[in-house]
Amino acid sequence: MTYLERKTNRLFILCITVISILFSGGCNINDHRLDDNAPTVSELRLTPTPTPDAFRTKPFEMRIDVNKIYIAKIVTAKGDIVLELYPDKAPIAVNNFVALSQEGYYDNITFHRVIRNFVAQSGDPTGTGQGGPGYTIQDEYNDLSHDTGVIAMANKGITNSAGAQWYITLSPQPFLDTMENGEKKRCTLLGTHCHTVFGKVIEGFDNVLKKITFRDPSKAPNYEGDLIKTIIIEEK
Repeated sequence: MTYLERKTNRLFILCITVISILFSGGCNINDHRLDDNAPTVSELRLTPTPTPDAFRTKPFEMRIDVNKIYIAKIVTAKGDIVLELYPDKAPIAVNNFVALSQEGYYDNITFHRVIRNFVAQSGDPTGTGQGGPGYTIQDEYNDLSHDTGVIAMANKGITNSAGAQWYITLSPQPFLDTMENGEKKRCTLLGTHCHTVFGKVIEGFDNVLKKITFRDPSKAPNYEGDLIKTIIIEEK
């Protein structure tokens, strides 16, 4: 046997030995804990992701009057946030928000995503940012811009994918508008953001909304967002 053959055989045996150790140990190289109380990687992989039951299977029938004024009071653990809704500009979004509020969908949920100088987002009973009511609604294009303190529909980054989640802007975010230079944006294009604005905060921005706890669900924080007790709708 030549020197090269002997060296090749030794390398092969070494590789087989390493592979055997890894498999016999259950791939412990990745099966670690963050601390003594945390689950292992294997345990996390075996933990199913909860799938909430659908609240309903289709959008609500129109129950608002576009000629009337609608005021929404978001009752939080830190105080009330009052919004004026715009049924004439976004009747589908307003009707959806009003109906879900009246049916108690938003009761006892949290502001699950609050990003500094960006938005405070809610509308998801799971608190993960992945929950929805079981249906989606159509996008609405209007001339309302994402100024500070407006409420708009969150979506999945594709057209007509909004459901129940919404957000309030903490600073101007015009790149989220549905229109640009007086024309509808091409929202089907990848990377184009289109979110329907349907109201604005008229009370509680400085003394309540700006004090909501910051939280980024993508970083798996070990605390829940601030509580929304209920949303009260007033029709005038």
